[in-house]
Amino acid sequence: MTTEGCVFVVDYISPTSEQIDEFETAEAQFAWLDTRHNGILCYRIGETAWESIPFNPHTDTPPETSPGVPTIEPGQHLTLPVGLADIDRSPVLAVRTIRWPEYFISAIHATVHRLAAQPLDADRRINEANYLHRFVGSERMARQAGVRCRDTN
Repeated sequence: MTTEGCVFVVDYISPTSEQIDEFETAEAQFAWLDTRHNGILCYRIGETAWESIPFNPHTDTPPETSPGVPTIEPGQHLTLPVGLADIDRSPVLAVRTIRWPEYFISAIHATVHRLAAQPLDADRRINEANYLHRFVGSERMARQAGVRCRDTN
């Protein structure tokens, strides 16, 4: 996530042709959870289980880019590519375009802005992400998230 744009890659282990088709065509659901040391993106495509990815601008922003999300006008959407990669073989097998509404982008922006302004505590960032992943779980995080959206493609 940068002010220039966002790219998102979903990875499966040896996805079947049915999973690839579902990735390309099914409704995608997203939730954003603002935590102390991370922003957590929860996502679900079709009937797959909820998954989550932690984000911290200090560690997850590519060099020579600005952390954040592109600015969009109220009522507009941010369009971003989502790739499906195979963990075992690593190529991108499919790409789809999704749209996040302005209210969802605003929530992400607020978290990223807050995290970028505070010093990085790498151990606490990792410990928080691990705790949430292992003991709370992606589905529960998605239910507790402050903001959610859907993209029906």
